[in-house]
Amino acid sequence: RLASIELEDGVEELGYGAFQGCESLAEIDLPNSIRSIGEEAFDDCSMLRTIHLGNNVASIGEQAFGDCISLTRITLPGSLTSIERYAFEGCSLAEIYALGAVPPTIDAETFDAIHYINTRLYVPRNSAGTYRSTPYWQNFQHMEETEFTGLEATEVNPGVSVSIEDGHIRIDGRTDSDVAIEVYDANGRLVYQGCDRTIEIPEGGVY
Repeated sequence: RLASIELEDGVEELGYGAFQGCESLAEIDLPNSIRSIGEEAFDDCSMLRTIHLGNNVASIGEQAFGDCISLTRITLPGSLTSIERYAFEGCSLAEIYALGAVPPTIDAETFDAIHYINTRLYVPRNSAGTYRSTPYWQNFQHMEETEFTGLEATEVNPGVSVSIEDGHIRIDGRTDSDVAIEVYDANGRLVYQGCDRTIEIPEGGVY
């Protein structure tokens, strides 16, 4: 039973129906070499909760993530130029993080009607005007600008501060040196685990 996917770097395309109907699949970690996700690639993966698309995906095909009913959030990399219709049909999306200042081309039915009403769309600082004037992105009723190179949902103990400087997370204050620290991205993917107090993080993410 396939529960997670972590493809090796070098794969550039996922073909039609590549992992369609893998009902036990819960996590996808795609390498940065991926450029294209084909039609129905992950269609009907009903347990899928976590997706890391990599930083260079340019296109997402028709119904690529259709009926992924456990999928509640997705981060769309700035490299995306097009997302075909029904790509996220039937998903339970509560949050979408669109990292590109220029919105990818979408269809009226890329997302469900309920997504336009209920899903929160986070876009880069100073780009909301562009999204609000772009066909179908403008249908999202809950749109918010955010600084994607930063920290979200930080939980710290009293006397401890967390900040970000020059692409690093810095932790100061009363912490034991051997206390494990975990950093997750917006998709819930663990990107760091250890005891360092200065942690290098990938650019352009939400953590």
